[in-house]
Amino acid sequence: MPFHQVDTIMDWAKQINALVFVDIQVGHSTVREEVTALEKYLQLPNVHLGIDPEFSMKNGERPGSKIGTFSSDDINDAIDILANWFIKIILLPRYWWYIALHRGMVTGYEK
Repeated sequence: MPFHQVDTIMDWAKQINALVFVDIQVGHSTVREEVTALEKYLQLPNVHLGIDPEFSMKNGERPGSKIGTFSSDDINDAIDILANWFIKIILLPRYWWYIALHRGMVTGYEK
């Protein structure tokens, strides 16, 4: 979704004091790149993060051709980025969630 559309949704949410859940689908990108690109939104007090591996294509496959995966490193990247923002600036507690249909969607899950 282009940032101008995200800005519109943020304006709508502000008008009604709503929570916004940003759910990223990385495709051929990475969790680190996508979360970092959304920093200005994720630092707003009403914005929460979801990361979804469904279309995460690590080997260049076409998104939707198979169910994607995140590694423990991908998940830990999201946690580390958010934790660093919480340390640098005082943010209200927020939610973040990880969507997985089965354990096979997380490689290295024991980490």
